[in-house]
Amino acid sequence: MKVSYQVGPSLGPRVMRVVGQLASRSVHRGSTGLGIELREISKGILLFLFPTLAKITLNTMLMPNKMQKGVGKSVSMTKSMRPFFLGMLLVLSGGCSASKTIPTFAPISKISARIYSVPELGITPVNNVEVPNEQKSLFLILITPTKLCDNKIKNEMHYHVADVYIHHIDGTITTLIVRWMGHNPAAVSLDDRVYFWGGMDGFPDGAFRIIRFLFSYKNNTF
Repeated sequence: MKVSYQVGPSLGPRVMRVVGQLASRSVHRGSTGLGIELREISKGILLFLFPTLAKITLNTMLMPNKMQKGVGKSVSMTKSMRPFFLGMLLVLSGGCSASKTIPTFAPISKISARIYSVPELGITPVNNVEVPNEQKSLFLILITPTKLCDNKIKNEMHYHVADVYIHHIDGTITTLIVRWMGHNPAAVSLDDRVYFWGGMDGFPDGAFRIIRFLFSYKNNTF
């Protein structure tokens, strides 16, 4: 998650410094005030900052001219600070909830995929392969997220075997990253950070099953 925001000069430098340090940031001063840039805010930091910013935002809206407790020191809640705290509150609330939501798919027109080279599994690359219409329902079982993946994903162990492109009727495309998880369902993700377990059709290795299907579609041997 990356957010840039510009606030007025009235915001105390210590506030910016403390929030920025917590969120792995860069802070810069311009002619119009201080700017803060947040990168890769962790879940722990989100949970830590959310209650404080929620309280500050509410106080700012209800009592704009009174002194309120900020982060590190008392600061004057002027009108110029309202967008900053409201924006931060929206960013944090979105970050706290997104990771637990199981993705669902809008109506699908077609499915295609790219296979990556994984010598450890004997997988050779294929730039593009399309899933036949009569095979879409069977293939969707394996790639549809079912629940949050409770395994820690390690790139050197859980190989990135494929990207699956789900083309929707409205013209949008959902990209699923597929990782091999051994004798488990495949791990699938929309952003390579939050992973979900795919489905199973009786075969013990979900990701390898996906690859076998894709090669059969490519070679017309399904």
